[in-house]
Amino acid sequence: MRLFIPGGKVRDSVCILMLTFILAVGFQFVFSSSYIKQGSDVEIFVFNLDGLSVLIVHGYHVKDIRVIVGKSGEGSCYFFPIVEERQDYIRGRLVIYHPNLKGESCLTIMASPLGNGMEIIEEIPIVYLRISATAQVNQNGTITIRGNVHAENYTIASSVISVVLPTGEIYSTQANWSGNFSVIVPYASSYTVRAHGGYAVELDIPVIICSTLEMVKPIAP
Repeated sequence: MRLFIPGGKVRDSVCILMLTFILAVGFQFVFSSSYIKQGSDVEIFVFNLDGLSVLIVHGYHVKDIRVIVGKSGEGSCYFFPIVEERQDYIRGRLVIYHPNLKGESCLTIMASPLGNGMEIIEEIPIVYLRISATAQVNQNGTITIRGNVHAENYTIASSVISVVLPTGEIYSTQANWSGNFSVIVPYASSYTVRAHGGYAVELDIPVIICSTLEMVKPIAP
């Protein structure tokens, strides 16, 4: 199974534009400090989109960057695709497609220091979103879709919620600090409710948040 794809097609042009913008901002944010680090170190940034996550790792005074799906020693080791290498600095970018994950709890990033020193090991948690949603018919014929985005062991805040009608029309909103959301949409026989991104309230480190979807049908008043 090919789990990591450094390039590849993103589902639609909107997602491509979002990804390009986020990566550009991320590169600009960290590039200014790329060559002032002393000693071996890595900095990890995660951008969670609909259906995929992008990891950007900046390595300082290290030989390479590797990744394991799961904890160290549990799975196969892959070399991180390097997009820039200069002096004692390297930058790698990795695209992870959520459907390829099989319930793993974390991703392990490893790097070997230049010269002597202990190997650098960083674990990135993997969080799997879940949606609970209902579609209630209003008196004026519209539909109010309410629900909650959550994950096992974590409260998920500020996820992006997209409600897709059978016609392809999309209505979006954002979950609040506790994961609750509500959006009014035109009547349809069913809806696809998608959730991606946000952050795990209990974690203050980079985390992979896997997107999810739920099919809902209107409930008569």
